[in-house]
Amino acid sequence: MIHAVMTYARLWLAFLTLVLAVFNLEAIAQQDDDASLSEQQQNIPTAEITPLWESHFETQFEGLPTVDGDHLYIGGMDGVLRKLDRLTGEVVWQKNVGAAIGSTVTVDREMIYFASWDGAMHARWKDSGDLVWVFKTEGEKQWDTWDHRLSTPTVDHERVYFGSGDHHIYGLNKRNGDLRWKYKTGGIIHSQPALDGEKVIVGSFDGYLYALDRANGQQVWAFKTVGNSYFRNGAISSSPLVHDGVVYFGSRDYNIYAVLSATGTGAWNYRTPSWVVAQPLIFDKTLYVTNSTDARLMAVNIETGYETWHSLLNINSYGRSVAVGEHFVASAAQDGRVYLIKRDGSGQAAFYDTPSARENRDAYFDGDKWRDVEYQSFRHYEQHHHSFLKEVGAINAGLVAHEGVIYLANSGGDIVALEVKERSSN
Repeated sequence: MIHAVMTYARLWLAFLTLVLAVFNLEAIAQQDDDASLSEQQQNIPTAEITPLWESHFETQFEGLPTVDGDHLYIGGMDGVLRKLDRLTGEVVWQKNVGAAIGSTVTVDREMIYFASWDGAMHARWKDSGDLVWVFKTEGEKQWDTWDHRLSTPTVDHERVYFGSGDHHIYGLNKRNGDLRWKYKTGGIIHSQPALDGEKVIVGSFDGYLYALDRANGQQVWAFKTVGNSYFRNGAISSSPLVHDGVVYFGSRDYNIYAVLSATGTGAWNYRTPSWVVAQPLIFDKTLYVTNSTDARLMAVNIETGYETWHSLLNINSYGRSVAVGEHFVASAAQDGRVYLIKRDGSGQAAFYDTPSARENRDAYFDGDKWRDVEYQSFRHYEQHHHSFLKEVGAINAGLVAHEGVIYLANSGGDIVALEVKERSSN
């Protein structure tokens, strides 16, 4: 009996010793991980954002500047299409197209394409800005006060594809504007179509992501978002991004989605604290995207759909982010500020305020905190909101990067070229 008890005690002691050893190994491993992360963070350089040039125009810009060689193309809400020198920001030419331009300009060889708020798709020669053709849809429509921009056209070797406020997806002959096909959805379409193989993929405010045959517009598949109590349809205004056979996009139902392009089958969805309007960015197996009222840049593992870190911004962000070198992601928000975030998740490295923000930010913010306003009605809110966007210079479309330079345009009429200078942390 005594022998059995001693044997049991020895076994129990051996078990405890093993458990303690395992915990000790895990602690050592965690210390090594922490040390590795700390070392990695120490190796992240600091940075500063410097404007190469800043230009101002008496209009609002809701699209991105489009880079083509040594030039930028952009349309304004004043109905003027502009071609700028990319190195100086000076105007090369400008053309009045007769209606507010609400999309980013798409460049394709010798032609440029863009959408206007009168329901038209335009094609012009990029060298001169002269008209080639105009195609009239059944009309444009704004979903709500936060629906800031139109569907940017996507072009392949034959056709130009875009969505419209008339609920249709269009495929036109890119050379003469003739209608090849159109497909009706259940809602406004203001996201930019993405191409994958023989499919054109685009989201609608009816909450469906559609994949259509590029040649004839026939539906290949449709994926339905979850929806929520506020946006029951799960409205999609985020432009989809196709990466390695998976379509990534956000929705106003607070979710980021990953859908298999071949079948339309959902791979995963990640619920964020607010609606996701921005187009995702993927860099090194990580998806980066901002959201609205929760105002954060999120880093999400593209394989698992789990968030790895997030960094808070000061206010809503609706536009796409860009990778800057090996160490940073740049995002923009409606406060007219560009935020440079460290890719290791350790926080902000630098920020830049546009000229409109520098001039008018203090009227709406106490430091970095939004100044609360007691609205008497929704109409009062809309008036205040629109004044804020214009005066502070909301960056609604986000950012574009080219050869190490960041370009942006905002609702205050600013167009800016920025350089990020890294400085060693050692």
